[in-house]
Amino acid sequence: ALKEGDVRLTMGGEPTFVSIDDFESAEWNTAAVGPTKRGKADELIRRLRERFAPGGFLHYGQGKWYPGESLPRWTFSLYWRTDGQPVWSDPSLIAREKSSVAVGPEQAESLLTAIAGELGIDEAMVSEAYE
Repeated sequence: ALKEGDVRLTMGGEPTFVSIDDFESAEWNTAAVGPTKRGKADELIRRLRERFAPGGFLHYGQGKWYPGESLPRWTFSLYWRTDGQPVWSDPSLIAREKSSVAVGPEQAESLLTAIAGELGIDEAMVSEAYE
């Protein structure tokens, strides 16, 4: 019956977070995004870092792309070393979701050029890329 009705089922394999402050709105029930979800996720991942992985590295990236959604979802990840050595030592350098840090192509080019220099890669290899 599902196949005949062209019903497609998708199962997520990641943990799900539901806000205790607002468990009724769509962003905490059915919608992929919403007005407060990223901010809450940012607060949570930073608290997890402080408690379980001091010196851990926060990564904000692309998550799963489910059928029927126009864009992929986002994912906040936390990486750390099991020997306790820090991977990242200055969490203030990771902008918070609620901050209004202005960055653009010039800052991206400067960062990539500096990284290339540190790695001994010819800076001419740094090139522009757009979504």
